[in-house]
Parts: sequence; structure tokens; C-alpha cells
Amino acid sequence: MRTRRTAQIAILVVLALVLAGGIGFSVRTSSALTSGFRFLTQDIGIWPPSQQEREVLRLHDLVGQIALGGTVTAEAYSLQRDLVFSRIAITRDTARDNPTLFEEDKRLVNELEQALATYRAIEGGAMPDAATARRLGPALTTMASTSHQFLNSRRDAENKNNLQTIAVIQQLQAVQIGALMLLCVAGGFLLWVTRRALSTDLAAAYAEARQRAADLELSLERLAAANGELEQQNTAVRQALVDLEATMHARAELEVTVQQLSFPVIPVLEGVLVLPLIGSLDHARLSDAGQRFCETIVRERATVAILDITGVLSLDRDVARELVRIAQATTLLGCHPMLVGITPAAAEELVQLGFQSENLTTHSTLQQAVALASRMRTWRRTTS
Repeated sequence: MRTRRTAQIAILVVLALVLAGGIGFSVRTSSALTSGFRFLTQDIGIWPPSQQEREVLRLHDLVGQIALGGTVTAEAYSLQRDLVFSRIAITRDTARDNPTLFEEDKRLVNELEQALATYRAIEGGAMPDAATARRLGPALTTMASTSHQFLNSRRDAENKNNLQTIAVIQQLQAVQIGALMLLCVAGGFLLWVTRRALSTDLAAAYAEARQRAADLELSLERLAAANGELEQQNTAVRQALVDLEATMHARAELEVTVQQLSFPVIPVLEGVLVLPLIGSLDHARLSDAGQRFCETIVRERATVAILDITGVLSLDRDVARELVRIAQATTLLGCHPMLVGITPAAAEELVQLGFQSENLTTHSTLQQAVALASRMRTWRRTTS
């Protein structure tokens, strides 16, 4: 027991040493990275002064063509001149915003500004003629020469920065290698101490593992029994679902039958069908009844279709619109529609919908409608 406690203390000491070494490595690495990133994030290699030299040389060529009597458009000259002015302004602003980086280039920046001021004074803001272009030549030569010197200075500074970056990277590599070796030694020592500390507990751990295996086997047996019971319950539930599905199917068929019986299509005479509508109507039920009514008209080859709304409790706008639609559909099927049992409220609703009674015969009772249908059948037979 005493040896075990000693091993635990030794492990804690080693862990503390490894932690201290890791902290030292992190501090050194952070310092080196900060130094390296200071050089890497400078604007020396980002801002391209070569563009300024190139644009100055292009303007120099345009002015030289003007001085020799060549043809240069005012638009091309103005565009190139403004481009040179903007490049020099960028150089001036960059040097002003980063005085430390451009300490050695102040003289060149001042020469550029002086040459630019001379150029503007000679040019006067307009496209120069041949004589003015020859006077602008020395100022442009100065700007081109100064731009070239500024570019070389920036390149030298970038090379110097690259050398410093390489030195920082080499320093980081050395620190990383040293830290890696330290961690390898500490890890090996920690592994050795841990192995010695755990060797005395292997027998107890093995016995405990065997006991846990026995407990696990018992738990598996109980779980198998529980799974059997659960499977039986699942079988019962599946059977109940099958029964429920059969019941729901039978109920759906019963609802369809009840719906068909609620609005039966009655053939009162040969070629004469009656659709009695009773109770409270809604759009869905009336639409279904109308579809069955039209199908029966086609199947029975009916010539007269009677819609009996005597037993309807109320007639809203949607129901009235659906009645008109059913009557129009029967007309398209070659059948003469009749509407029976219209109440004053239903009549008012039909009038508001723009109901036209030219193709629809209305009667107050079903007897009147059947009598008229009988006379129509007799008239058709005599005329045919």
C-alpha cells in the first residue's frame, strides 16, 4: 500500500514537470510567433510600388509622342495622367501612415511630390501642346527615376524582412525540436512509473473484471427474458393495429354508404330522376351528391332531373352556388333540370348570385314537377 502511494506521488510530480515544460514551451513559442508575425504582417511585400513606375513610364511615352508631334487623344492623356497622380498619392499616403517602415524613403517621397508639383505647374491642368510637352520631359524623367529608386528601396527592405522571417522560423524549429525531445523523455519516464505502479493491482483488477463479467452475464439473461416479454407485447400490439385498421376500413365503407343513402337518387318515372336534399347542407356533401346525380343521369339516360330542396333547413351562398352548378351540369348532359321546394330565403340567395331561370324550371311541390315531367315524356313520344 505504501509502494502504491509512493508511485502515485511520483506520477503527480512527473505530471507537474511535464505541465511546467509545456507552459515554458508555450511562452517561448508565443514570443517567437509574435516576433515572426510582426515581420510577416508588414506592408513591405504587399503594396506594389512597381505599378507606380510602370504608369509613370507610360505617361512619359505619351508626353514624348506629343512632343514629337504624334497623335494622342485628350481622353487617353487625361486617363494616364490621373492614374499617375493617384499612384503617387497612394505612395505619399502610405509613407505618411507608416513612418517607421518608410523612414529611409522620405527623401524619395519628397522628390516625387516636388516633381509632381513641377509637372502640374507646367501642364496647367490641360492637355499640353508640343512645346509644353518638351518642358514636361525633365519632370517626368525625375518622377520615373525616383519611382525606380523607390521600387529598389522597397525590394531591399522586403529582402531584409525575408531574412528576418527565416531567422525567426529557424528559431521556432529549434524550440519545437527541443520541446519535442523533452516531452518524449517525460512521456517515457511517466510510462515507466505508471507501469510499476499498476503492476501490483493487476490481480485485483482481474478479479474485479471476472465479477463484472458474471454480473454482465446475469444482466444479459434478464435482458433476454425482458426481450421475450417485449416481443410478445409487440405481437399483441401489431394484432391490435391490424384489427384497428380493419375496423377503420369498415367504418370508412360505412360512412360512404351512409353518405350515399343520405341523398339517394330516386327514379320516379322512366327517364325522370329525383335528388331529394334533406337537413343541413354543406358544400362538400352537396358536391359529392351532385357528382353521383350526374353519373346516374348518364347511366340511366335520364331526360329530366329534379332537385328537391323542400327539406333543406337553410341555404347559404356556397350551397346555393353549388345547386346552380349542379343544374348547369345536368343541362350539359342533355337533361332538363327542375328545382322544387324553393323558400323565399333561398330564392333571394339565388337572385343575388345572378341566377337565370331560362334553362331551369322551378316548382313549389314535387307533385307539380313530376306531373310536368310526365307531360314532357308524353309530348316527346307523340312528336317522335
